[in-house]
Amino acid sequence: DKNFWLFFPGGLVKLGPDLSVLQRNGFPPNFNMSSFGLDADGVFWFGTWDQGLYRFDPNDSSFINIRNVPGDDYSLRSNSVNDVMVDRDQNIWVASAKGVSKLHRKNLEFTNVDLQVSGSTIYKTKEKDFLVIGKFDPITQSKGIFMAPILPGNLTALQFQPILTHVPGNDMPRFYKGKRYFWISTNAGGKGIFGLPINPKSEMIEPGPPLRIVNVPDNPKTIGSDQVRAVWEDLEENLWAGTDAGLSKVNLRIPYGEEGSVVTYKHLDADTNSIHVNTVNQMYPENERSFWVLDSKGADLFHRDSQHFEHVFKNREIADNLYKTSDGTLFLGTIKGLYEAKKIHGRYFVEAAPLWSKGEVTAIQEDRLGRRGVDAIAEGD
Repeated sequence: DKNFWLFFPGGLVKLGPDLSVLQRNGFPPNFNMSSFGLDADGVFWFGTWDQGLYRFDPNDSSFINIRNVPGDDYSLRSNSVNDVMVDRDQNIWVASAKGVSKLHRKNLEFTNVDLQVSGSTIYKTKEKDFLVIGKFDPITQSKGIFMAPILPGNLTALQFQPILTHVPGNDMPRFYKGKRYFWISTNAGGKGIFGLPINPKSEMIEPGPPLRIVNVPDNPKTIGSDQVRAVWEDLEENLWAGTDAGLSKVNLRIPYGEEGSVVTYKHLDADTNSIHVNTVNQMYPENERSFWVLDSKGADLFHRDSQHFEHVFKNREIADNLYKTSDGTLFLGTIKGLYEAKKIHGRYFVEAAPLWSKGEVTAIQEDRLGRRGVDAIAEGD
């Protein structure tokens, strides 16, 4: 089943492989999605900025709105939802500035833990899932990163342990699980990257002094900027950092800051094979020797062997995300819509007109079973 669910201002539609409309639903009034999760039953859970949580079941097209009820300890803690996550046991987790909530799906009641959360993710190991959160301290104007195992039973049984303390700033961190490190990057706060070791046997994150990857002025053997928008680790354990000052490759096998430890790629007007622009938003692997670089004006395909950036989507618009489906179809999401890239004689070409142009595409992922995910998410400004 190669159907799409597309979200756009005012509603959502289910499209077939030929882009024919199979199902259409309107969003509730003033719907403003902040995040979403998708469970194994094909039910969408939408977080919103000021209307709490919505449950949408495509089977009967029903929307259920779940909000905070003042004075009710079992209601959603806040109507301003930052993130929605589904763990391996299909529990629904909701993070807001006022704490973390776990939904009891039978009665749509919550168990809440009051925390001032700034960023969250579910960290998966072979044995169990863990909830990782950033907790902001307004007194010190810094945050700590905490981790707790997700156990059956009451949410109050969550035992958070610090894995990183005193991260300056109050911006929302981004998390990425590498082979040997759990990476924490900062953008607006401009504090670079923190790397916490991962135990190779247990896969557990080990607390302690982190590996710091920061810009050192006048040292070109460090990353180009501390404002890190994206991180990605390749199979050779090179860490790639997308910043507002170019794309940096960090060789983790060489002591940071020494010769050969960092190479930064920046735009050069005289070099047509250089990176398109210096503001890197996201990175996605194409194969073992090339990956996509999405930026403020389009998308490049970086060929590592030749060190050339192929400008596939140049001088167009901000590219937010990219996804290649299991049949090889490549979709590019931008602030203006959804595009399809076709590979002809070994090179990608993006159609001039978008497949969908009713809003910004904020996420793309594949529905392998016709119920487990969505191919593209388009949301209005």
